[in-house]
Amino acid sequence: MAQTLQNLQQTQGANLDAAAIPLTFDNDAVALAAVETGSALFDRSHWGLIQLSGAERLRFLHNQTTNTFTQRQPGESCDTVFVTSTARTIDLTTVYVTEEALLILTSPDQDQRLMEWMDRYIFPADQVSLAKLSGDVAIFSLVGPESGAVLKASGLEVSLALPSVQHQVLEFEGLPLRVALGSGLSQPGYYPAGSGSRSGSNLATAD
Repeated sequence: MAQTLQNLQQTQGANLDAAAIPLTFDNDAVALAAVETGSALFDRSHWGLIQLSGAERLRFLHNQTTNTFTQRQPGESCDTVFVTSTARTIDLTTVYVTEEALLILTSPDQDQRLMEWMDRYIFPADQVSLAKLSGDVAIFSLVGPESGAVLKASGLEVSLALPSVQHQVLEFEGLPLRVALGSGLSQPGYYPAGSGSRSGSNLATAD
């Protein structure tokens, strides 16, 4: 999936760094203007994605991060910070609550660190398990005032009343697609949210 995406980006004029992350398409001014007046698609597939499952997943994450999780319901999402025992920040993450798991979107290159950090606090009797989905899911943000129109033109009917703290699963070209309202920036848009090994976020899917 990653190689296919990189090939497509290069055909569109992308300049990739050593980690195959697009640095520019040599149209930065056009892209910035699109964010203000239209829409622009940002590849965030190099961000990390961790799946936390098990019957005690909400309690476990509640004890490991700064936000409250014990009463979270499927379809909700929130930002939360992983901190050390001395309250030093490890990473700011976004968590998506599903029926069967918690999907944790991490900063780039922080997924393995957080996997190891959480694993230290999982005891044999705990009903919790971790899986790294990074690389199996394409993650994008669609940013700009016309983002909703772009989704609709793609056949994706996203509820305009969808709160920024919620997400929903749609179908795009036969594959599940998890969509969350909000861009993570000052501009409106749709924020990334992965949903498993054969899914993506916003306008991207993994094959």
